[in-house]
Amino acid sequence: MSLDIGIASYENPGELVATLDALRKRTSGEWRCLVVDSNSQDPSVRQILDRAALEDSRIIPHYLDYNAGYSGAMNIFFDWAESEYIAYCDNDARVITPRWNTYLEQKLNDHPEISMIFPIGHGTGSAYPIKRDGWTEVLWGVGCFWMLRRSEQQKVGYFDTSLGHQDEVDFQTRVRMAGGRMAVNSEVQIHHNATATRTPEA
Repeated sequence: MSLDIGIASYENPGELVATLDALRKRTSGEWRCLVVDSNSQDPSVRQILDRAALEDSRIIPHYLDYNAGYSGAMNIFFDWAESEYIAYCDNDARVITPRWNTYLEQKLNDHPEISMIFPIGHGTGSAYPIKRDGWTEVLWGVGCFWMLRRSEQQKVGYFDTSLGHQDEVDFQTRVRMAGGRMAVNSEVQIHHNATATRTPEA
């Protein structure tokens, strides 16, 4: 099964290198990654992305001439994605678990009631876990790393670009209101530096 992975990119070149490296080493099967860069002013960001694309054709940079913000970049990714399941990774999140995508995909395959699924890890969290039969439901999960049924995104629409923060929680709430459910899978671990969250200028 092929998988489309999105990254919303802006500045942060050192973290971006580590994020791409982790995805390349630990994602299995057929996949491609669209990196939507919102007009980063640091020239090394484009250099990193161009080099990554040359080394691995599965990495596809998309350069904007304006800053679309996190939500705007996500919406561009939604328009581009074609796979049955779509995944997202922040530009400062590193997946630790080898073959991480197979674990998340399997949960979605086994439990059609799940619309969106999250890993666990340092710098991540989830709200109100409830044990279900073979899976753990949550009210919401953090937006730095997740997998979603593309059909669910098409049903609820795009991220709300008028929000300044917690855009993904708003999106997840709309998924739940449409009848979808959120899950967390402890088999998959990530490390998230949350650099934008911790930087007031961001």
